[in-house]
Amino acid sequence: MTFSQFLKQFFEEDSKIGDLARDFIASKCKATSYEGVKRSLDKHNACCEAYNALELAYELYKKRI
Repeated sequence: MTFSQFLKQFFEEDSKIGDLARDFIASKCKATSYEGVKRSLDKHNACCEAYNALELAYELYKKRI
């Protein structure tokens, strides 16, 4: 499972990770890795909360793989 597939699982969750997942899907970002998603956040001048959510999601992802 790629990081982006993992992230999309949080689409309906009411949390910071859920917000990130919805933004990720809405942006139609093609990235599949943590690094790609982070580059997308950099490109779109994302807020600090988005980066925090990304780090939380990545920590969860690493525990599940």
